[in-house]
Amino acid sequence: YKCDEWISTFSNRLAPLDTYTSAQAESGGSASSESPLPMRGATGLHNMGNTCFLNATVQCIANTPLLREYFLSHQHTKDANERGGGCKGRLAEEFGVVMNELWAGKSAAHTPRNLKRTLDQFAPQFAGYEQHDAQELLAFFLDGLHEDLN
Repeated sequence: YKCDEWISTFSNRLAPLDTYTSAQAESGGSASSESPLPMRGATGLHNMGNTCFLNATVQCIANTPLLREYFLSHQHTKDANERGGGCKGRLAEEFGVVMNELWAGKSAAHTPRNLKRTLDQFAPQFAGYEQHDAQELLAFFLDGLHEDLN
């Protein structure tokens, strides 16, 4: 893990801008009902009720280069503070799981159910499946990660 490394947008470590190509384009114009194969970095998140505020926040953090490299290197497992304040390391742990799913390239979408449960436990203001403010969640999330990894 290198926190000061610049990753070029042309790097093979990132998914290309046109992540999904249609089966029609690949087969030279014949239509196909097959879904495109998932690619690394192109996994989305399923909504669980009105949880788009959660998905937007997670995608924002997951695509922040330094945080992405930190979690994908599994450094967070070494830095987790399970005895301190905050979420006792659980937020960082669950977010690490989601990061691995988002960047594995194994599926088109992931449902962050365990991350949502962890949020519900440590931040009851975001409990349930109603709409909430993404900026408020982002502030809580970054503070929670800071406490978990400090």
